[in-house]
Amino acid sequence: MVVALDERAHAEFSTQGLRFPGLYIISGYRTPAAQAAVNPAAPNSLHTRCPALAVDLRVGDLPASVTDPVIWGGLGRWWNEMGGRWGGTFTPPDWNHFDLGTAGF
Repeated sequence: MVVALDERAHAEFSTQGLRFPGLYIISGYRTPAAQAAVNPAAPNSLHTRCPALAVDLRVGDLPASVTDPVIWGGLGRWWNEMGGRWGGTFTPPDWNHFDLGTAGF
């Protein structure tokens, strides 16, 4: 689904005469210990499944934390349309988190 999301972003941006810098997975599978270190509030994260059912993404070469939430919002909307679950809807938001939620289960 990440590849499909990247392809959609490239297509959408190109219709506006813009170049999309691409999506990069910065985190996928995490051991339970690594997950506890990153986010102790989510010990049952889909990052701890093998194969991972969650990824954290980066847009282009910039750290995920500096990407405009409007960009994440568009990506998240498309991800949700494809049947996934986007972390931007979490409280607090986790803008760059994308997972399969219950899709396909």
